[in-house]
Amino acid sequence: MKKSLLIFSLFFIPSLSQAEFKGGNELKSSCNATSSNVEQAICLGYVMAVADIYINKQICLPKNVTAGQAKDVVLKYLNSYPERLHFSADSLVLDSLKNTFPCR
Repeated sequence: MKKSLLIFSLFFIPSLSQAEFKGGNELKSSCNATSSNVEQAICLGYVMAVADIYINKQICLPKNVTAGQAKDVVLKYLNSYPERLHFSADSLVLDSLKNTFPCR
């Protein structure tokens, strides 16, 4: 029993310490994918999920902004700030949308 707990802790616990689910490099890769509809959908879904969490709190999207436009804003931000791509994807999405669509 102790042996199996030791093996579990050596292999699985370090992977649980990763703070973010997705990084900026991964998100940029998904958003830039031209040959994969799945990757584009992952990007769009990720951007929409983060926007939904922060909408009317830190992000105030105009009523006529589409999900595709929000994704384009995020992609422009990711392309403009390559030095930030090591940050978590959710923080980059939040920063890009908050800077473009701040709440007044």
